[in-house]
Amino acid sequence: MPRCTECCYLPTEAEEPEIINEFSEEEIIHFNVGGWCFSVPKSKVAQFPDSLLWKEASALTENENPRLFIDRDGYTFRHVHYYLHTSKLSFSSCAELNLLYEQALFLQLIPLLQTLDNLKEGKHNLRIRPADIPIAERASMNYWRTRKCISKPPEFPLKSPAFTGLHEKAPLGLMDTPLLDTEEEVHYCFLPLSLVEKYPSLVNDDNLLWLSDNSVLIECEGSEFRFIANFLRSGKIFLPDNFSNMDVLETEAEALGIPEFMEAMKIFRKAHPEGTPGLQGSFGFVKSTIQKQPKAASLPLYPMVLGLLVKYPDSALGQLHMENTLDGNKLYISGNGVLFQHVMNWLGTSKLPLTRSMSELVELCSYLDQMDITYQPMKDALKTYLKQKTPTDAVGKDADWAAEIEVFSLHHIVKVYVGSHWYATYLQTLLKFPELLSNYNKVYWIVHGQSLFIHGDGQMFRHILNFLRLGKLFLPSEFKEWPLLCQEVVEYQIPSLVEALSQCDTYRMWLKQQEAHSEDFPLRSLEPVMAEKEKGPGNTPQVVQHSYIAMNVNQCANNWSIVREAEDDESDQEKDRYTPTFCEPVKKVIDEPGDSSAGLILKVEHPPIVAGDGSCMSHEDSTLYSTCQEGIQLARAQTQLVAKDIVFLSFPLSHEEIFYARMCHCFLTDVILDSIRQKDPKEITTQVELFVQRLWTLQITVKEFVANLLNVAPFKAKSHTCEMLLKWLEFTLPFAWKYSCCIDQLIRKGYCKSLSRVALEKYLQKS
Repeated sequence: MPRCTECCYLPTEAEEPEIINEFSEEEIIHFNVGGWCFSVPKSKVAQFPDSLLWKEASALTENENPRLFIDRDGYTFRHVHYYLHTSKLSFSSCAELNLLYEQALFLQLIPLLQTLDNLKEGKHNLRIRPADIPIAERASMNYWRTRKCISKPPEFPLKSPAFTGLHEKAPLGLMDTPLLDTEEEVHYCFLPLSLVEKYPSLVNDDNLLWLSDNSVLIECEGSEFRFIANFLRSGKIFLPDNFSNMDVLETEAEALGIPEFMEAMKIFRKAHPEGTPGLQGSFGFVKSTIQKQPKAASLPLYPMVLGLLVKYPDSALGQLHMENTLDGNKLYISGNGVLFQHVMNWLGTSKLPLTRSMSELVELCSYLDQMDITYQPMKDALKTYLKQKTPTDAVGKDADWAAEIEVFSLHHIVKVYVGSHWYATYLQTLLKFPELLSNYNKVYWIVHGQSLFIHGDGQMFRHILNFLRLGKLFLPSEFKEWPLLCQEVVEYQIPSLVEALSQCDTYRMWLKQQEAHSEDFPLRSLEPVMAEKEKGPGNTPQVVQHSYIAMNVNQCANNWSIVREAEDDESDQEKDRYTPTFCEPVKKVIDEPGDSSAGLILKVEHPPIVAGDGSCMSHEDSTLYSTCQEGIQLARAQTQLVAKDIVFLSFPLSHEEIFYARMCHCFLTDVILDSIRQKDPKEITTQVELFVQRLWTLQITVKEFVANLLNVAPFKAKSHTCEMLLKWLEFTLPFAWKYSCCIDQLIRKGYCKSLSRVALEKYLQKS
């Protein structure tokens, strides 16, 4: 988020005022206010003993040097920051007095509130200054900046109820980064990958900074790129009133060579030959008249990704490795060097997508064969990937894997990337209006719960985010981008936001002036057409034929063609095809004693569980097979201790692994429950349960389990089905074990909302 001229001033050593030397030996308190870094001498904060800032700062121990997080507008806090140093207000604070007053009230800065009240009554004179008071380590977190990586204090939300949160490391990405060979401010912009595919000229070898599954980060060579990006997104040109950089904008547009925008600029020039109209003129946008072109074919990703990596030395890349998704469809490249560590701290993921489907693998190999020695690390990584052996027949538990559950509370800090800006806020702020995260046309999780990408104007999102935080719309007194704000409000599809704008007095005044000049003003009523929301990311991963699994795994999971033989006394009953389902059996509460020799079928209700790979897939209940009695008994006193502010939990499994783990548990539990439902003799049900138990505890192999199960009288299957079941179980059983370990941790830590089990022992034959 590049600051305005007044705020982006970074003094040189010669320009550093004496105030820095004065406090150089004093303890400094660090604040992160919505993504903006501020540092204040402790003595300055101590001058306001009744404020939340001092209450939290004074509670820190000598060994703690965190960066206290405040979920408020950092752009406005710069006036608070100035006031903490000088006990005076700056002249620029008058533009947003209402928002500043709200922030002072929230922080309980009584003297500042009194000063603002006096200002309203004309009893206070503002002090004009060229820039904020510069202090040690003062640097914006909101742009790519290159210096040698140094240790930064971790994020630490304040302990009071207003600030309660979790520990979070300071994102290195936008403070000190090795990604660019410059110490100058770098303008950047996040764009959807789909937009880059439509306009390939947006990305070249020099401006690509990073790439993810759904977004691209590029360096912007010009200062007016946001207007071009807004046009490509909406098909309209939105310019502020009295816009004076038209020539600069046209130069940047010509450099990009996008015909649609050039045509729109010509139309705009003809309509406004003397420049951009003021408030009394046109509403400042023009639609493109060029007909939409057919959807462009998807560009291969690997030239962009490999061209990005080859710019960095081997020491920054570290050891590269490639991995594919479980369905074998996508290929990713990552490494353990400082570059990937930096991006992991910044975005929450460091994997770069190489292919969209494995059909591109041959093309990738050919591409790398043509490259010179500078591509050798990537070639080695691909060779290692291709030499990977297929899984062996032996199925066992991964001893090196550890079940670690990450808890995301309402006060978890989320980084939000919007166009040329980025912000930090609490997760609860993003959840206040459900329409935001359900707007799949505009909002994408980069990593679920950690980093969010919004396809919109970054500067306008500051006002949107303040609305999400406060429930009110605060706009500067001289706001000049009404058409763009209207467009953004419509696209966010939040009815309360639409209502807040429609009730804004300055908006109504501007609207009346515009209606007199344009009969076809498209945003007059601010009644967005709420298009049907696109279906979100699917909960079922796409299934393809694995090179090492010769079957369709969905078909195997849901349609085994295992036919039960009809009993003599039920000859009129049709043969039921066994289809695993999540059934509702007769449950026995956890408090009732059970047969410790029998396994357990558990029904666990818990906070939503998401995958560790950032997928949006979530589950709020789990039915699984278990042989662990200890954890169940331990949970008796803990099932009611779930923290109310837990939003979701994250397991160290991919969304595909969780999917197949749940399907495996579905099969293992239903094969027992089906025997109970069909009223099999107890000795048959006992046999089935014993086979499942021995498989689960590795007393028998998967092959032995399948053979034993299909030899039980009520079951029969064709040899082809037997082979499919065998391969499917070998593939999914390791994931089911891992998922069970995570659920066991969840139960032990008291995160489950309710816990029940099927009383199997009364259906089993006593030994």
